[in-house]
Parts: sequence; structure tokens; C-alpha cells
Amino acid sequence: MNRPFSTNAPLAFGATDSETISIGEVISALMDRIAIIVGLALAAALAAFLFINSLVETYTASSEIMLFPQREKVLGSEELFDSSKPDEMLIATQVEVIESRAMAELLVDTFELNENPSWNGEATPRQGLALWIAQLTGRDAPRELTGEEKWLNAVNLVMARTGAVRVRDSLVLSIWATAYDPKLASDMANALRMTYIDSEKSVASEASARASSWFKQRLVTLEQELKDKERAVAEYRQSNGLIVASGSTLAEQQVLDSQTTVSKARDALLEKEAQLNQVIEASSSPDRLAEIGMAVGSTQIAELRRHDAEVSAKLADYATRFGPRHPQYKALVAESEDIRAQIKDETGRIIQTLQDEVDTARARLRLAERDMDGFEQKLSSNNQALVRLGELERDAEATKEIYENYAKRFQEVNDQASLGLTPVRLVSRAVAPSHGNTPSLALSLMAALIAGGLFGAAAALLLNALDDRLRTKTDISRKLGKAVYGVIPNQKPAVFEVLQQSSGSTEHRAAARRAAKPWNWLLDNKFSRFGEGFRLVQKYIQFANPNERSHVVAITSAVPAEGKTTNSICLARSIALSGRRTLLVDCDTRIRGVSKAFPALADKFGGLVAALDSETQVSKLAGQDPDTPLHVIGASEADKHAEDIFSSPKMRTFLERAALDYDTIILDTPPVLALSDATALAALATQTLLVVRAYHTPSRLARAAIEQIEEGGGQVSGVVLNRVQANSLGLFSSRDRDFYRKIKRSYYSQ
Repeated sequence: MNRPFSTNAPLAFGATDSETISIGEVISALMDRIAIIVGLALAAALAAFLFINSLVETYTASSEIMLFPQREKVLGSEELFDSSKPDEMLIATQVEVIESRAMAELLVDTFELNENPSWNGEATPRQGLALWIAQLTGRDAPRELTGEEKWLNAVNLVMARTGAVRVRDSLVLSIWATAYDPKLASDMANALRMTYIDSEKSVASEASARASSWFKQRLVTLEQELKDKERAVAEYRQSNGLIVASGSTLAEQQVLDSQTTVSKARDALLEKEAQLNQVIEASSSPDRLAEIGMAVGSTQIAELRRHDAEVSAKLADYATRFGPRHPQYKALVAESEDIRAQIKDETGRIIQTLQDEVDTARARLRLAERDMDGFEQKLSSNNQALVRLGELERDAEATKEIYENYAKRFQEVNDQASLGLTPVRLVSRAVAPSHGNTPSLALSLMAALIAGGLFGAAAALLLNALDDRLRTKTDISRKLGKAVYGVIPNQKPAVFEVLQQSSGSTEHRAAARRAAKPWNWLLDNKFSRFGEGFRLVQKYIQFANPNERSHVVAITSAVPAEGKTTNSICLARSIALSGRRTLLVDCDTRIRGVSKAFPALADKFGGLVAALDSETQVSKLAGQDPDTPLHVIGASEADKHAEDIFSSPKMRTFLERAALDYDTIILDTPPVLALSDATALAALATQTLLVVRAYHTPSRLARAAIEQIEEGGGQVSGVVLNRVQANSLGLFSSRDRDFYRKIKRSYYSQ
């Protein structure tokens, strides 16, 4: 009997062992706190109604303009300004200009808004609740302001009620203004647009004038700078002999001419040397003397050579005729020698002449080569000067290009000024709006209801997530991991019904109060939901361990006021009415709830301690319930001071003796976390039931009680969910709610 009781019984109807939260459970959580959801939705709707009712109708008008229209090509193929796409910063800058304080000040002065009470801060338009509060607090009376304060207030309000916004990703800006008068709103929007356009025209005109003046001054400076640089190029070219003719400089032409002269002088020298060598070679042989005349073109040597030949022929003839001693022969010999001497002298003269000509040609060659070297050195010097000349020419060319570009831009600026182009173009004018800015009351209330409902649902789910109390069988299964043996509806409405039906006499009301006790009301309404709940618990107790001859069931709770004693008495009576021999033992000696329910039986047999000490049969120590076959052993007043009676061997012996006389023994124990008696009794019981109060018992306390029982050697077989509102979703999950409501009218009397 002291072994822990365990069961493999399935979870009760509606329980689940899954950690997944179903949609039905979410709906159940929302319905549990439907009052919060409805309250927040109605509060939001009321706030929206009061807010909209307090709004004064305002009107917003807008005028649209296009930025940078001059980016289209106007002057031929050239663009007036930069054709690149304007960046976000440039467009944002234009918006800031429109929304600037300077623009607001111009509007205030144009429309004299500083004299308008609704703009200068003297009187703020109000209606509805806001007007009532202002009148009640005296804030609706005009205030005395200085002229400067009025003007500043009007400027600040205009800045808040005017502005510009970019239309999507285009170059179009929508300039808007808000006022209490629709015509004033359109007039302000148009005035703001015109003020901005006029300012842009003025800025563009001033910019063109400044640019034209600056370009003109710059062109004069560049023109003079270009002239100076071109003059420097010419002077440098002239001073360094870099005059160009026929595509080349003077030095280059001089080098070419000197090279030609040297070549001719060299050819002439070679020719003279060849003639000299030929004459010298010919003079060495008498037979070749004729070549000398041919080489130099001289006829004298040829004449002397012919004369010599004639004399030689005569000598041969005279030698034969007269002999060598003949005077004529000797005269011819002398003549021949004289001719040969003349030939020799002429040959020497020719050689000397040719030698002089060779020397002259060589001197000419040297002079030409010297001139060529000078010209080449001069050309080399000119090449270095050409580098500097190139730098000067490039500098002058760059200045010329800059001058031409500035001249072109100067012409473009003048053309733009003559065309009168501005960087803004009108797209549409503002017209007086026909509808105000106040939102639709119906749509606002609907949106407020939806928003408040959603916020309330979120709050309900958050509260549900933070709520640690056990509310449904699903909570018990998920948070405690235990089977739900039964769900006991709340009996207070039935008690009040019995009391209301009783007469006004003291006796009748006393009888009504007795009949209204849950355990007595159970007898009068056996087929109610209340009675069916205990019969279900009884079935689970019997089916949990059918082989046990006698069931010892400890009924306990984590903390007081959970309905533990009421459940013990009602369960015991329900089991006794089913025909099983049942004993109810009041083990809560401090409170003595069972004994107070049966005051006539409490001290009749001496109480629980006397029963433990007695060796008499247990059935003879128990009192008889006057209304049911139930036997009861109460606790006497003296039992309050008994210590450790439930952990003593006497208690174990008492339960073993009682099991011989009874099929079911119900032990009403103290709360687990209040006294240790419950832990000791749970270790002796075959089954232990933990009673938790719906929407009251925190799951952490229930878990602590289960852990304490199991650490003491006991085992919690199941949980009884007590005091559940029968018509609420706490009794069954959302899946079972409709099913339960259908069957209760057919099967339950209450």
C-alpha cells in the first residue's frame, strides 16, 4: 500500500500532450479576455470620435511647377546648361528654398496674416470637445500680443502650413498651402509659387548679368594674354633663327646646303687627285706622254711629241747618210734634246698645276666641312631652342583654346539673357479645394475600432502569455504533464439560486443554507453537471488500477482555498451512492473542514487520533452520514495538537485495517505547500489527486506541490480542475465548446 501509485490512463477529454498552440487555443485566450479587447476597441473609437469632432475644417490647395525646363535643347544642338540629371540634393535644395522663412515672411506680408487672429496666435479656432474645454478653462479668450509677436506667430504658422513635395521621381514639385478658408489656401499656394518663380527669375537674371560681366572681363584679359604669348613665340623664333621656310627652319636649310657643298668639293678633289696621279704615272714612261695631253687637255705636249718624232726620224736618216759626227746630225741631236727638255718642263708644269689644283680643292673641302660643322652645331643648338619654342607654342595654343571657349560661353550667356529663360515652368495653378482635410468620421471610427481591437487582442495574448494560472485542461496537460481526472463546475450560482427561492423565515433560510452546501446540493441534483464531474473522477479512480481491492485516495491541493475539502466530501458521497463501501477521513487536523461539515460526527467516536490508537474495527469507529451510505472519521478539537501522526506506523496500520472494511478510502489532506502532512499521506495512498482552482492556482505552485509529493515517495495520479465557470471557455477548449453547449441541455439538469 505504501508503494507509489502510477497510471497509464489517457489524458482527459480536451487534454493534449503537444506543445503546439492551436488556433482554437488562441481564440480561446482571446475570448477569455474579450472584455479587454472590446473595451480597448471602444476606447479607441471614442478617442477617434472626440479627436475628429474637435478638429476645425482646413483646406489644402496645391500648385505644380517643373524644375529645370531649360535642360531641353534650344540653341541648335548645344544645351544652355548642364544636361546631366539633377541629383536629389539639388531638388531637395529647391524644396528647402520654397519652405524657407523668407518665403513665409513674404506670404505674411502679402496677405497681412499678422492681423488675422487665426494666424497670429490671438485666437485658435476650435470646435466640439476642444472648444468646450477651451471655454471651460478660459483659453478661448483672445490674448494681448505685440505686433512683433503677431508677425512671428504668423510666420511660424505659415512655415508649418506651407511647403513643397516632389511628385514621385519627376522634376515636378507640388507647392501646397493649408488654411481655414479654401480660397485663401489656393491664393497662398499660387502666391508662394509666384514668389518662388519671381525669385528664381531674379536670381537667373542676376546670375546672367554677373556671368556676362565676368566673361567680358575675362575675355579682355585672355585676349591680351594670348597676344603676349604669340608675340613671345615670334620673338623667340626670330632670336634663335627658327625662321621657317618651305617647311623647314633656316638652320636646317643651311645644313643641307653645306652638305651639298662638301659633297661637291669632295668630288672635285677626287677628280683633281685622279688627274694628278694619271699625269704622274704617264710622265714616268716616254711612251705614255701622249696620255698627259689627253688627261689635261694640253696640245703643246702633243705638238712637242710630234716634233720630237720628226726629229728622231731625221736622226735615223742622217745617221745612215752622214754619220754621228756630221754637223747636221749633231744639230738634230741637239734639237731632239731641246724638244725633250721642253716636254719635261711642260710635264712638270702640268704636274705642278694639277698639284696646285688638288691643294686648292682640298682647301675648299676643308672650308666646306668647317662650314658644315658650324651649321650642324647651330642646328643642334636650334633643336634645344625648338623644345622651348614648342612649350611657348603649346602655352599660346592653350590660351587660345580657353579664349575661344570663353568667347563661346559669353555668346551663349548673352543668348540666354535675350531669350529670358528661367529654371522653373508652371505646370498647374492652385484652385480652391471643394473638400476639407478632416477625415471621414465613419472610416475613422472603423479604423479606430479595428486598431483598438488589434491592440486589445495583442494585449490579451500578452496577458495570456504572462498569466501563469491554470485555466483549462490543456494548461494542466501542458504545464503539469498530468492527466485531468475531472472538471468541476463552480457551484456558487446554484447556491445563490437555492437561497433566493427560500422563504424569509429563519428556519427556512437555515434549511436553504444547509441545502445549498455543495455536498448537499449534490444529493438534490444528482444529474447536474456538478454531479457528473465527480462521477467522472470516480471512474478514473476505479479504472486507474482495477486490480486493487481497495483504493486509498489522498485529496490535496498546493495552497488553501482551492476547494480540496469540498471535492473530498462530494467525491466520497458520489462514490458511496454508487454502492461502494466508502470511508472519508479528515486528515486536515488544523482546519477540520470535513469535521465541520459533519459536526455531529466529529467528536462522537473520539476523533482521528483516537481511531489510530484504537484496535477496534475501523467501521465501528466511523460515523454514518445521515444522507448517504458514507462513513466518516472526523478530527476532534484535540487532534489539532497531534504531531507526526501521519508519518507514524499507526497511520499505515490504520489504513491497512480500513482497507478490510472499505472499497474506497478518501483522505482529505492539508495543502502540500502549507504542511508536510500531505506529503506523508500521499506516500501511503494508492492514488493522489491534486485539486487546482481554475483561473486561480499558479502553475508554478502546482508544479512545486507535485515535486514535493514525488520527492516524498508519493505519486500524483491526476488533477481535478475545480470551480470552472460552466458557460465559459475554461471548462472545455474551443474545439469542445459548441459540442458541450449542445449536449448540456439534453443530459444535465443544472
